[in-house]
Amino acid sequence: CTLCLQVICEEIDTDQLVKMSSEQLASPDVRRDRERLSAKAKEKTILTRSLTKTKKNGENGIAKASLSEKETQQDESEGDDYESSGEEEGKAGSEAASDDSEEKSAGGNKVLRKGSTSRPTNGPPPPPPSLADPLRPAMSPGSGRRASNASGSDKFALSVGDQKFSAYFNCSSEMPSEVEDMLPERMRDEGRTRVDEFVKFLTGKVASGNWDVYTLRLLPCNDSDAKQYKKFYKDFEVKERIAMFKLGRSKLFLVTPKFHRKLKNLVDMENPQSTYGILLTRA
Repeated sequence: CTLCLQVICEEIDTDQLVKMSSEQLASPDVRRDRERLSAKAKEKTILTRSLTKTKKNGENGIAKASLSEKETQQDESEGDDYESSGEEEGKAGSEAASDDSEEKSAGGNKVLRKGSTSRPTNGPPPPPPSLADPLRPAMSPGSGRRASNASGSDKFALSVGDQKFSAYFNCSSEMPSEVEDMLPERMRDEGRTRVDEFVKFLTGKVASGNWDVYTLRLLPCNDSDAKQYKKFYKDFEVKERIAMFKLGRSKLFLVTPKFHRKLKNLVDMENPQSTYGILLTRA
C-alpha cells in the first residue's frame, strides 16, 4: 500500500506513524468499504420512504374503490354493472401498488415478477489472461547490455516470495557505473504493493524531479530458473501485485508483463512478454 511504500522510502518516520489517526492509517480498500456502507445506508433510507409512499398510494386506491361502491349503490339507475366495474378498478389499483412494492424491495435490487423467466447471473470473474508462451521470449537476449553488480558479476540471485531463481538484467538505457556498483548480487523482496498504488507512487517520484528512473529487462539464466520465474510472475499477476526490493537508498520494483500498459506513459518497456525491473535512485 502507499503507506507501506512511504515508510520503506523513509518519507514517514516512526514518530509520525504512531501519531497517525485510524482514518490516516486505513488502506484504500478499507476507505472504499466505509464509503460503500455509507452509500448503502443512504439507499436503504430512500427505499424506506419509497415503500411508505407506495403503501399510502395503495390505501388511497382501496379507499377510492370503496367510495365508488357507495356511489354506485346510491345510483340505482346505473345498475349492477357499474358497481362491479368499481370493484375491478379497486382491485387493479391494489395489485398495481403491490407490484410497485415488489419492484422496489430488497435494498433497491430488481425483484423478478411472477412468470418472469430471466435470472441474474453472478458467476466468478474470469481469470487474468495468461501469456501464450512466456518463457522463450523472456529468455531471448534482445537489445541492451547486461548490468553488473557490486561483486563484478552479471548474474543476480533473486528471492521473491517462495520462489528463488537467478537472472540477468539488460539495461534498456544508459546507466552510470556508480549505480551498478551499488546493486547487490543477492536480492530478497521487502514485500509487495498493489499495481495502482505503485503507479501513483512512481508518478509522484518522476514528477518531483528528485529521482532517476532506469528500466532493466529481467532474463532468467536457464530453463530451471525460467520455471521458478514463471511461478513468481503468475502468482503476482493473479494477485495484482508488484514485488519491492530496498537497495540502500534506492528501490527496485519488478513489473510483470500484464501490467506494462499501466506504466506505458511513465517508462519504456519494449518487450511485451518480459518482466522489467524499475530502479529508482536519488538524483
